[in-house]
Amino acid sequence: MKQLSEYSAQYLPVIEQHLFSTLNNALKTGFPELKESILYQFGFDAGKARGKRVRPMLVLLSADLLSMDWHELLPAASAIEMLHNFSLIHDDIEDHSPLRRGKETIWKKWGTEKAVNIGDALFILAVQTIQSIASQFDPQCAMEAEQLFMQAAFSIMQGQQMDMAFEGDRNINLEDYLQMIHEKTAALLAFSCEIPAVLNGRETETRELLHGFGLNLGMAFQIYDDWLGIWGKGDQTGKTECSDLIERKLSYPVLLGLKQSPQFCEMWQSQESFSAAMVHSMVEILASEGIEKEVLAKAAHYNEIALNALGSVRGNESAKNALRTITEDLIKRKK
Repeated sequence: MKQLSEYSAQYLPVIEQHLFSTLNNALKTGFPELKESILYQFGFDAGKARGKRVRPMLVLLSADLLSMDWHELLPAASAIEMLHNFSLIHDDIEDHSPLRRGKETIWKKWGTEKAVNIGDALFILAVQTIQSIASQFDPQCAMEAEQLFMQAAFSIMQGQQMDMAFEGDRNINLEDYLQMIHEKTAALLAFSCEIPAVLNGRETETRELLHGFGLNLGMAFQIYDDWLGIWGKGDQTGKTECSDLIERKLSYPVLLGLKQSPQFCEMWQSQESFSAAMVHSMVEILASEGIEKEVLAKAAHYNEIALNALGSVRGNESAKNALRTITEDLIKRKK
């Protein structure tokens, strides 16, 4: 049976080539700075770090699962990665993040005003790229895929608006937070898994199972990311240890702490910034109150739902096994 590592070795170079050629062709007659900045965002400047391309991998593996020609899904995979990176450019502006993947963010390198425009231009390229699938698939299926793409884009923007609105508001409840990550993170993973079934004209059941798989994978991904933000080691995550506490980020474990631990809540409210000793004490409180275990259990819960949905999809067992490996590896990753 083909392993995830074999799929990665096969897919990733093709994904990179398609992304680069699509962006390069679209921007070749454009303003040089716009081309330079967008290629920089994707890591196509020489020798720079690139993203994991998780979403394109999900698209192609889901296509293989349904015994489709995955090459035909490359435009959709590229469009989704463009949409994701558009959201990262704007997210970095809104969070005032100076670094991403170890290098300067777009706004830090080119300025906020230009970064807004660069992000907007990338969104337009993403829409044009998803529209290009119309020539390869049934027109009705292609139109529905395009509409779902725009719905996913709206979900990302709505989730980011919620995230900014919630900032500093400790009265936000867990249900609000889970809805926010549903919109901001999980919706695009759900679409990434579902789009092959949409374009292939598959029955509602298969579409819903793949959508549910991606959605719950996304929920688990973000909650485990929140765990890493407190308990991940700096040499593993590339971030400051306990960064979410230091930055007073209202992540899932912090919200649990505010709800369940009067001692943690008192420390959180005591001052605007925390000393290293206070951060250490707060981490100990979260662990002693069982909150660390609760966060990991919540991530595992969503992972289990994702795996159950995936298990019910009829299709290529090798691709299913690779998708299962991605899901199981989720709560073992270091960053």
